[in-house]
Amino acid sequence: MRSLKAAGLLIGMIVGAGIFALPFAVFRGGLYWSLFHFALAISIVTVLHLLYGKMFYDHRSRHHLPGYVKQYYGKYASRLVVVSRLLSYYGYLLAYSVLGGIFLSNVLPVGKKTLTIIIFLVLSPVVYANLRKAGSINFFLTIPLVAFPVLLFLVLAPELSFKDVPLMATGSDWFFPYGVFLFALSGASVIPEVVNILGKYERKHFSKVIIGSAIVVSLIYFLYIASILGIAGGEVSSDSLSVLASQGSLLLGIGSLIGLLAIVTSFIALGLELRLTFQYDLRFKRLHAWLLTVSIPLGLFLLGLNDFVLIIGIIGAIGIGIEGTFIVLLSHKISKTNIALVATLIGIFALGALFEIATVVGIL
Repeated sequence: MRSLKAAGLLIGMIVGAGIFALPFAVFRGGLYWSLFHFALAISIVTVLHLLYGKMFYDHRSRHHLPGYVKQYYGKYASRLVVVSRLLSYYGYLLAYSVLGGIFLSNVLPVGKKTLTIIIFLVLSPVVYANLRKAGSINFFLTIPLVAFPVLLFLVLAPELSFKDVPLMATGSDWFFPYGVFLFALSGASVIPEVVNILGKYERKHFSKVIIGSAIVVSLIYFLYIASILGIAGGEVSSDSLSVLASQGSLLLGIGSLIGLLAIVTSFIALGLELRLTFQYDLRFKRLHAWLLTVSIPLGLFLLGLNDFVLIIGIIGAIGIGIEGTFIVLLSHKISKTNIALVATLIGIFALGALFEIATVVGIL
C-alpha cells in the first residue's frame, strides 16, 4: 500500500498542467524532434529522481534541497537554489491557475480572469494543510487523471488522422519541446515525501516506484498527445483541450473538469512544497510562509503575466536545469555518483538553459 500511495503522489504531481501543452509542443517541434526531446527528458528526469531519492536515504539529517546545498556548497549557492526554486514554483502555481481559469470557462459562463482568481482563493487555504494528507488526496485523485487519456484515445481512435502533423520543425522550433517536456515530466519536488511514505524498510521498492511511475506517465502522455493531434487537423491550441470542442460539448466538458482536477492536485502538492521550503529551510513562521507562497503568484497574474506555455518552457529548461544541476552535484557528494554521469547531466542542463535563453530573446 505504501508503494501505491508513493506512486500515486508522484504520478499525481507529474501529471499536471504540463500535459495540456504537450500536443502544442509536438506540433511546433515536429514529430522527429519531439520524440528525441521526450526520450531525452524522460531519461534525465528518471535518473534525477533516482539520484535525489538515494541522496535522502544516504543522508541522515532531513533537509529540502536549499538546506542540503547550504550544508555542502555554502550560503551563496543555497541562495541561488532558493531564488531559482521560488521563481520556478511561482511560475508553476501561476501556470496552473491560468489553465484552471481556462478550463472552468469551458463549463461556466464566467470570465477566465475571474475564474482564475477564484481558483487562487479556493486552493490557497489547502496549502496551509499537512503534506502527508496531500499524498492521500493525490493518490485517489490520480485515478481519473490516468483514466481520461486512455478513455479519450479509445473514444477517438476511429477518427484519428496524423497526416497534418509535421515531421520536422520550422526554424528554431526544433528546440521548443525541450523545456515543455522537462516541465511536464519533472516531479522532484515530491521525492522527499515519496521517501518518507516508503520509509527505510521499503527502500528496495523506491527504484520500482520511480521507474514504474515514469512508464505510466509516458503512456498517459502518449495517448493524450495522439488523441489531440489526431483530431486537431492543421491547428493545435496551446491549451489543447479547445480542440475537443469539435467533438461536442460533453467531451469538452469532461476534459475541462479532468483538466481542472490535474490543476488542483498539482497546485496543492507544489504549493505545500513551497510553503515547507519557506518554513523549514528559510525559517519563516507557518503563516508567513503560507502568505508568501500564495500571494505572489496571484499578484503576478493581476499584473498581466498569463502566457502559460512561455512560463512552463522557461521553468523547464532553466529552473529545473538549475535545480537538477545541484541535485546531481549533491548526489556526487553524498552518494558518490559516477563523475561521468554527473558531468553529462550538468552539460545537458547547461546547454538546455542556454538554448532556451537564446530562443526567448530571439537569437535562435
